[in-house]
Amino acid sequence: MQLQGILNASEVKSAICRGRIIKKCSGIFLLLFLSFYLGGCASISHWFKKQSAPPTANLLYQKAMGYFSHGRYVLAQDLFKQIQDQFPFSPYATLASLYYADCKFYDGDYEEAIPLYEEFIRLHPANQFVPYALFQEGSCYFNLMCSPDRDQTNTHKTIEIYERLLNQFPNTPYKKEVIRRISIARERLAEHELVVANWYYRTNQLPQAIYRCKYLMTHYPNTPAVKKAKVLLKKVAKRQTFLKKHKWYWWYNLFN
Repeated sequence: MQLQGILNASEVKSAICRGRIIKKCSGIFLLLFLSFYLGGCASISHWFKKQSAPPTANLLYQKAMGYFSHGRYVLAQDLFKQIQDQFPFSPYATLASLYYADCKFYDGDYEEAIPLYEEFIRLHPANQFVPYALFQEGSCYFNLMCSPDRDQTNTHKTIEIYERLLNQFPNTPYKKEVIRRISIARERLAEHELVVANWYYRTNQLPQAIYRCKYLMTHYPNTPAVKKAKVLLKKVAKRQTFLKKHKWYWWYNLFN
């Protein structure tokens, strides 16, 4: 009986120990399970995040227009360019190419905007926005026009593009503004001719001065510079008369 009691006591003690061990092990397993579970969820979430669908052309376009409407042209042009590169056959690609040029224009990068407008017109000749693209291209050259004493290539291009717009689209809503700007450009060219004529006069190259004044009066008859050209012609005639009365006039003719 004593032995049995001792055995029973030993069994009870052993059972208690096993219970404690099981309890501790359960806690450890629970911690391990939670750590793996939470870590696994994070990994899965991260995996799904990486595998999420890329933005659509519509989403990129809406985001780009948001930037554009708030004057954030650098951010907008990056998205418009992304649409052209990633979705070249999307209906948004055509508009994106035009807005991309506009971003350059409104950011003051006129020289970069010009070939972009030209490309739009060349690739989409029947598009409804071609008149707008022509107007913008002409506006680039208009904003690049130099003062009368400098090269007038951009002034000539301004007139060329604007006249092309009027010839191809005579009823364009830009007509009034285009005519006004052509008038400004023609006045600039007339002033340039006057600057050159005055330089010839100051350097005693009188035949060249006469030629420039007459050229101005023929090609730009309705500009304010015509009146100044007439005054200059009188001054040239007066100087020629003066030179003819002096003995050294033949020296002047020899070198002019």
